[in-house]
Amino acid sequence: MSEGQDQVVALPDASREDFFAKAGERKLATERVAFPELGMAITFRQLKGHEVDQYQKARVAVENDRQIYDTSRSRAQLFALGAINADGTKMFSTKGDIDKLNGLDNVILERGAEVVSRLSGLKTTAVKAAGEVSGDEQTDSSFSG
Repeated sequence: MSEGQDQVVALPDASREDFFAKAGERKLATERVAFPELGMAITFRQLKGHEVDQYQKARVAVENDRQIYDTSRSRAQLFALGAINADGTKMFSTKGDIDKLNGLDNVILERGAEVVSRLSGLKTTAVKAAGEVSGDEQTDSSFSG
């Protein structure tokens, strides 16, 4: 047995109630990111399951019975979904915010989006592959958040 399997065997079996109680107590991971070119830092947080679903759903459209991957505004949407104010509330929350973010320097967007992606366990290679698959066929999905 490997070390990881030994650890699983040593843990007690969970009940539904125990699982939801313990999982509900977990705080979302956060990371403060410096933007020296702006003279400030922003805190980003891990996304919740429904936010990841929302983000991924917004990336796929069906046209003429074909899936088309929409990578437009993907970095801006990740940045917006994860950026939080000092009190933990979302810093950006409207489609207009996403449009404004999308018009900013890509280096800034990429820095924040990468952190949100990593904290949330998103596979950046899958996001990049989706962009390669889409080619010139990109749609302009709306942000709902």
